[in-house]
Amino acid sequence: MRRTESASPSWTISNAVPRIPDLAAADALIPDLRRSILIVAELRDYALECLRFNARPRDAFAGARRGQSFEILGIAGRLFDLPEALDMARQALRRSRSQTVRGAIIFLEDYFKAREGMEVPDDIHTALLTVAETTDSRSTATGALNVLVETGEISDMEALDRLDDWKDKHYR
Repeated sequence: MRRTESASPSWTISNAVPRIPDLAAADALIPDLRRSILIVAELRDYALECLRFNARPRDAFAGARRGQSFEILGIAGRLFDLPEALDMARQALRRSRSQTVRGAIIFLEDYFKAREGMEVPDDIHTALLTVAETTDSRSTATGALNVLVETGEISDMEALDRLDDWKDKHYR
């Protein structure tokens, strides 16, 4: 069951705090708030750079770096529109490397929570269901389903039913 309510404007975080598409608007803010936003912007840029970086095949920390970068972007997504990070999360869900997928799931949950009422795009909806069905990790399956529950894309009962199916597949 998909949500059919109209989406709220994507330019607000909550209660009229504007989401900043770029740093041009930061000049008009209180100095302490401006400094905080600039720091978050630097962390956002760093996390995006980590996701763009092509690690060597034997880089043992690559998966953790990518997963943690998505977690940073989840927080930054509360202040900034991050279409590039959303595209990277789409790609990560298809690759099925566990740490990266878990980070992408955390990012997507934070991203859509900050945009209350925004529908999850069909390709991400499908990818999250696929991850929930095919992963060997119960926490990853639960996280993927939780994104869909938290956004109103599926009901709690549907998520529990899918998790029961997952348990049947992996524990019998």
